[in-house]
Amino acid sequence: MVEMMLGPAGLKSGAIYIEVIDDFTIRATLNASQPGSYKLLCMSNATGIPSLLCMRSVSVGYPPLDVQDLQCVSWNWHSLECNWSIPENPAQAPSEDYLVYLVTDIKEHPCDESPDDCSQNCCQWRMPAYSPSDPTFNISFNVSNKLGNAIFNHTFNNTDIVIPNPAEKVVIETAEESLEVRTEWVLPLYMETYAEAIGVLCVVEYRPSPHLYGGDTWLLGSFSTCRHKECNATVAVQHPGATYEFRVRLRARRENFTFDEDGWWSLWTAVEGNIPPQRPWNPPNLDIGTFQTNTGSEIGRRDVTVAWRPLPNLEHNGPDFSYVVNATADGKILSYSSITDTYVTFSDVSDEALVSLEVTSSNSMGHCNFSSHVDVYPKHLMPPLPVLPVVVHHPMTQQYELLWNGEESGEYTYTVYICTDGQDNKEACENNLYWIAVGNLTSVNVTLEDFGLSHLNDENIRFAVSEQSSKEGFSSGMSWDNCLSPQTYGMSSSAPDIGESIARNATAANLTWSLECKDRGAVVEAIIVEYCAGSHTFAMPCECKQNENSRFCAWHIEL
Repeated sequence: MVEMMLGPAGLKSGAIYIEVIDDFTIRATLNASQPGSYKLLCMSNATGIPSLLCMRSVSVGYPPLDVQDLQCVSWNWHSLECNWSIPENPAQAPSEDYLVYLVTDIKEHPCDESPDDCSQNCCQWRMPAYSPSDPTFNISFNVSNKLGNAIFNHTFNNTDIVIPNPAEKVVIETAEESLEVRTEWVLPLYMETYAEAIGVLCVVEYRPSPHLYGGDTWLLGSFSTCRHKECNATVAVQHPGATYEFRVRLRARRENFTFDEDGWWSLWTAVEGNIPPQRPWNPPNLDIGTFQTNTGSEIGRRDVTVAWRPLPNLEHNGPDFSYVVNATADGKILSYSSITDTYVTFSDVSDEALVSLEVTSSNSMGHCNFSSHVDVYPKHLMPPLPVLPVVVHHPMTQQYELLWNGEESGEYTYTVYICTDGQDNKEACENNLYWIAVGNLTSVNVTLEDFGLSHLNDENIRFAVSEQSSKEGFSSGMSWDNCLSPQTYGMSSSAPDIGESIARNATAANLTWSLECKDRGAVVEAIIVEYCAGSHTFAMPCECKQNENSRFCAWHIEL
């Protein structure tokens, strides 16, 4: 009896035709529908107990198959490297290797060398066996097995498979008062001939130096075809006085061209350089309300602090950057100074003085041709300062809820500010100050994106509000959030702490209350005060009433 076993899975009966030749020979014909390795067992039942007489291994497969995923690269038009994969074929014994040859001009060059990073199914040919000047070449595979012999030829276009070495001797040249940068480089050895015959594609990219200015995005500066050993391109940058990085890479393959990394570009060659400085183009940003006032050291006097949004480092346009401040009070010079801070304070200025401030930018090349201006009007002309009790952060929506005292009418408009200096006080903003106008609203929900910001922690930001008179354009200046930093929505809350009750007359009293910031898990929109009329010294019951008020700090209750 003959039985078939498929691999190690166990004994199976299969489509086997058995023919007895003589007392010592049995011919078994296996008709398998799938390739694989099989074992044929000859079993004897002569003694009534099955015993193994013989075992043979049989592989069912195909005649020689062609290689798969064959790819050839001409490195710098100097050496040829090919790699491939061998298809699964049980009929192909491990000892029956695929013999590979480079065929050029009817001459076969066997594979005598493998790349350093490859141990099998790959080969490398160097000059003179590999001739870059040949328009085409063949990679030939000679294969044989028990089912036959085969030769598989694959033809390649020599100029379509070249990956250049990186560009060499990359340098930049700049000119005074110009933002154009000339980038020069030299093609690597052997690519000069290729460039003269076909042309080498060259890309120049640039970016401000990330370690100085942040960011890492490369910008396309130039795309050209170089047909000589020495190449160049002109790139226009955006900022004078800045340090830029430039990088160059090369490409020979034109088929399926892309700027993306597709494996056919050379490595980058980078260089760093400085752009000649110029005087600043822009002043810092000021707004009608980017100031705050505090009581001075004497009655009738005040401290005036004006803040601005600093220019980004890329807009400094050169070294020794500073802000030049020219301030007057009723036309008399208060200060003319050069500072590096983003705010300036003038102490003990008369409450009735008109303070005017001009701020511009300066560096070693001179002053900016433009300036920013803000006026701080006499105290009796300024609108009342808004009260911003708290800013509540809603993490689910990433919104910040603000509610301040004011009138939603056409008489006043409001501006909301955000400062990113990480301070927990009501002093001037020491870092970037941003703002948005919100019209005559007295409550808003805003996001960081509304200010052009993102990804800031609550402890690094603080909010303020200012009020402007619509008719005259006078501003109250900035009023900071009383809690200094946003409070997270949904925190546990407790009842307000009741302060002292002061009787105004026989029918009215003032009642004060306070609520800690840690208990402000939501914006307080109204306070309901319950009070009782009548004297508790009598036996008569107390008549309780409710009074709803939307003020913020103090209450006037009519009894």
